[in-house]
Amino acid sequence: MTTQERADFWQQQITAWLDSGLSGHAFCKSQALVYPSFRT
Repeated sequence: MTTQERADFWQQQITAWLDSGLSGHAFCKSQALVYPSFRT
């Protein structure tokens, strides 16, 4: 994955998280994401 692809992926995840209304931890669990990676 290129740097740009990684940035795009995380931007999409952040947008989805904000739209979800879930806590960061709950969102990560629902999307099978690693919470510490999400926080950075």
